[in-house]
Amino acid sequence: MKQISIAVSFCAFMASIMVLPGCSSVADYQQPITELNESMNYSVATIEQIDSELTAAQNKRWRELISKEEAFLLEAEDSCALGTKLCSVVVIAKGSDKEQVFPVTSMMPNAAEALSGLKGYTEGLKAIVDADTAASIISSANAALASASKIELEIAKANGRSSAASTIEAYSSPLSNSFSWLISQYIDRGKVKALAVATKRAQPAIESLANYYDIAASVSASLKASEALDNFLKAQSIFDDSSVKNNQEINQYLAAASSYDTVLKAGSSEPMKKFLIAHTALNNALNGSENVSLADAIAAIKEFKKHSEDFKGLVEAFIQVAKEKETN
Repeated sequence: MKQISIAVSFCAFMASIMVLPGCSSVADYQQPITELNESMNYSVATIEQIDSELTAAQNKRWRELISKEEAFLLEAEDSCALGTKLCSVVVIAKGSDKEQVFPVTSMMPNAAEALSGLKGYTEGLKAIVDADTAASIISSANAALASASKIELEIAKANGRSSAASTIEAYSSPLSNSFSWLISQYIDRGKVKALAVATKRAQPAIESLANYYDIAASVSASLKASEALDNFLKAQSIFDDSSVKNNQEINQYLAAASSYDTVLKAGSSEPMKKFLIAHTALNNALNGSENVSLADAIAAIKEFKKHSEDFKGLVEAFIQVAKEKETN
């Protein structure tokens, strides 16, 4: 009788797993999350490109100011003396007391680190859908959440809270692992549950990153936009003052306008905002929002993918403009 009772209880447990309400198949999320991860990798690589270009522009600008004695190079405090362990220099603009390490290595150092965390986070989501055991689901979910914690801490650091601790909790499976190898349905259900928990816990960090990145990127891009505007206004003035509008002057004017347009578009593109929209839709679909379906989430992810591809093209044109200017 005892053995029959155990068997009946086990069967009831199996049945309860098989008919969990609102259960989506992990297969529904496999392709969208794969695309989300691929597009995020694409976007991060593109952002690194534009950060490199903006950083080079900033260093060039600092050198110009130093040569005109409108900025000064000094050794960093507690640096370079005999017995110290490092030697570095800082640059200070005339009339300011704000020090900047020189040369600049990134225009958005905290954002760059946070983006690295974001890349790890989407890789973690993909690892969840690719997992084949309960243990690997849990480890993948926690890898994703650890990356989300990195995002949270980098944004806190950027906002002057370097001693902040992460508020993102680790993931543990709500059901016993001892049964996980017995039924594939349990594994699939575990993946969807892990995805739902991971996206929900990471959502606030993603929102903070999107807001921080877009502000930081806008400030960083303003230097390039200002330079492109100067070039455009010069070309416009030459064109307006010319008594004869020949093809060469028309082409120079059009080229300056096109270059300015490229810089403005690259600088105003908001890849993190598009990612936030896609992630929010995915989070809502996974966590049973009545207002967002899986189809909505897939559409948002596809829009993010398209934006990532467009953004890459803009940045490549943006960098080409800079190269042509250096050549001329």
